[in-house]
Amino acid sequence: MVKMKNKFKLNKSEYQQVTANEPLDLDDALSVLEQRLDSEKAEASTALKANGEITALSDPTTWHKRVVVITGASSGIGLATAHCFSLYADIVYNLSREKGNDDNIIFMPTDVSNPDAVKESIRKIYNKEGQIDVLINNAGIGLTGAVEELLTTDIVKVINTNLLGVISACQAAIPFMREHRKGKIINVSCSMANSAPAFSSVYCASKKAVETFTTALRKEVAPLKIDVTTVNLPTAKTNFTENRIKQDSTNKAYRYRISNDIGRLEYAEQTGTSPATIAEELYKLSNRNFNSAVVHIKGKSKFKAWFTKNTEE
Repeated sequence: MVKMKNKFKLNKSEYQQVTANEPLDLDDALSVLEQRLDSEKAEASTALKANGEITALSDPTTWHKRVVVITGASSGIGLATAHCFSLYADIVYNLSREKGNDDNIIFMPTDVSNPDAVKESIRKIYNKEGQIDVLINNAGIGLTGAVEELLTTDIVKVINTNLLGVISACQAAIPFMREHRKGKIINVSCSMANSAPAFSSVYCASKKAVETFTTALRKEVAPLKIDVTTVNLPTAKTNFTENRIKQDSTNKAYRYRISNDIGRLEYAEQTGTSPATIAEELYKLSNRNFNSAVVHIKGKSKFKAWFTKNTEE
């Protein structure tokens, strides 16, 4: 049997690493010790595997229960992701207005666009479970139409859900993750935020803002052992298409172009990647270190050329 070292003293080089000409800081010292333990665990695990003493991760006996919070998990990609995580023995909470049809997912009625409601729901989850291991900010609303014709109430609704909802959930979960010095946050964006097709300006802006927010947050909490990334999803076949807020136009300057461009987008969505496929990729991602601020999940790309053309015009 391979035994792990159990040393809790800093050697000279490690002490110099954390002091940097300043008094020894306890958090810095803990970070160095945790890095050493992680390295030693990896070495021990490799040795055990070589000796045939442990099984692969696919063995259900090696699974561990994590507490996973997913916003907008009542349908579409959110529901598929929650279902996937629950199949692997995770305890999954759905923060949304509607329950969904999977009884293995714990429903917390929450208006994601309301910061107080989001923070209260996450606090209740932590009080019950004693930990929050993974937060997936998936909830989102679509909006299409010519900028000059969009209703202010619709713009505010999209920004509050797509961006403020993400920020609020992160604000609520980070203190608990920080306390345990571990946690993963996945903020969902989309490939369309980068191509930014016409008549999707506010939606794309909200999703691109999520990416920028996440990039900064990642740097902020990395020393606290909290891993953060944005996931850019491909177009997918879900009810997101029918739930999108659509501002039709009677103005001849926009009417035909909106109908044509949004029609293409909706066709791409309804012939796009299945939610189950995306859910599996998100599950795999949650079980490894995030190596970059943005992760792209590839999907069907029939309309890649059209999006590129639309962006360049």
